[in-house]
Amino acid sequence: MTALPRNVITLMGQPNQNEQGNAGEAGIIPGMAVQGSLTIMRHATAGGDGPRLFALERQEMGQGINVAYSSGDRVKVGSFSKGDRVYAFIPATANIPIDGLLTSNGDGTMKTKGATDAAWGKALEAVNNAAGGTAVRIRMEVM
Repeated sequence: MTALPRNVITLMGQPNQNEQGNAGEAGIIPGMAVQGSLTIMRHATAGGDGPRLFALERQEMGQGINVAYSSGDRVKVGSFSKGDRVYAFIPATANIPIDGLLTSNGDGTMKTKGATDAAWGKALEAVNNAAGGTAVRIRMEVM
């Protein structure tokens, strides 16, 4: 199997992109789940549903996937559809199995889906961040 690129957020598919909104907070990193249209914030409802929106990198400006947006910056956002693949985040202490169902953690990261949570996607790889102190990336397929 060919390794997927890990220097872009969109791993497969062609999400609709827009740059209509500005960051309403500092620290939005490409790959984080976001919400809003004119004011972009981290997706704030743990287990909640909503459009599958993720912050994208600004390659055209020479900025990679690890360059965070500052408050007020114009944010490039991708709207992902079922079957698209995205390089998202899981929080510190998460241990996600391959094919594990994921949902919003309420802070821009993804967590293991609970019984009543909305399924955002499934993990394409196992990532154990149980001993981690910060969020780490995970490849996921949008549902």
